[in-house]
Amino acid sequence: MWECVYATINNVVNGKISLELLRKWTSEPVARFVELMPGKETGVSFDIRAPVNWTGSQRLAIAADIQLDGTTVGQIAETIVRVDDNDY
Repeated sequence: MWECVYATINNVVNGKISLELLRKWTSEPVARFVELMPGKETGVSFDIRAPVNWTGSQRLAIAADIQLDGTTVGQIAETIVRVDDNDY
């Protein structure tokens, strides 16, 4: 699972969050739609699945691609995850 938290400052913003993953990787859901309230934090989570033939044991960068009120903001959040063989 991957979680990211967002906050907004002045007004309610509708957001779409999707993940930039390695080729053949998938997330469930593909995207999350959120309503960001002024001064509040909103958390989202994704289940990420590696391909069946993935050998594991490496560090990976995963980025969150953000749209706010229909405007693409870009990849403004990124995390590095480590997946070990015993994790899946």
